Amino acid sequence: MGSLGTHTGLGRIIASGVLKDAVMAPGMRVLSSYTVVYVLDGRAWYRNPRVAETPVRPGDLILVFPNHPHHYNARPGGHWKQIYFMFDSPMFDLWRAQGLIDPARPIHHVEPVEFWFKRFDSVRGKAPVVEILALQTILAEVLLNEEADSMSRHDLDWAARVCSILEKDPASRTTIPELAGKMGLEYENFRKRFTRIMNQSPLQYRNRCLIDRACRLMQETNLTNKEIAYQLGFCDEFHFSHRFKKIAGRSPNEFRRSLSLKIKVG
Repeated sequence: MGSLGTHTGLGRIIASGVLKDAVMAPGMRVLSSYTVVYVLDGRAWYRNPRVAETPVRPGDLILVFPNHPHHYNARPGGHWKQIYFMFDSPMFDLWRAQGLIDPARPIHHVEPVEFWFKRFDSVRGKAPVVEILALQTILAEVLLNEEADSMSRHDLDWAARVCSILEKDPASRTTIPELAGKMGLEYENFRKRFTRIMNQSPLQYRNRCLIDRACRLMQETNLTNKEIAYQLGFCDEFHFSHRFKKIAGRSPNEFRRSLSLKIKVG
């Protein structure tokens, strides 16, 4: 289900969600914002006035530009599944002006599907500023990956395993160098490889996982900031609050107030 975004100077995600067998109305439609659709399963097609009807398969990413007529849908009698984001982004306006993205080339492709689905899905539910920045980062990685073809399936599978370990227990006492050893690599080689694939260091990824876990605990429990700090392995509430604000762009208390506001509005 989509959710209303919040305006920021860096843009905003207006709506997002995972849809299965979504059916569009016949004929072209025009949106006022950018939309990204990543195909997870099934078969579909896409067309616009400049692009003839084109088959779409899992791993394809459809980039819809503001005010550009387009149409996409599942094949007759078929099915498909997608994750989508509708957003505004001054950065994407700049990319378009520089020719990095082009309405004449709306379909891109990136695999493995499960890896990139997890990347896209991780964006949802964050603070608004973090959401749009995270989405822009992932889309930049998609474009760079497509252009340079520098990441092999082996690289992505390896990174997916590391991410899974870091996500499973972000508060683990296992250090990054110890994790590198378990993966059979010297720490510096491990750090460089992960950073090259993920565009962030293993420590930065673990810290983001920690703050994501903190956000979920605030949403789903009655734990205090101090209790959450202790549960996630911070030495005290001050260091937890400092790390939270650095990554989420707001303090834990400000994040809690935004949750209360959403409840009242809802």
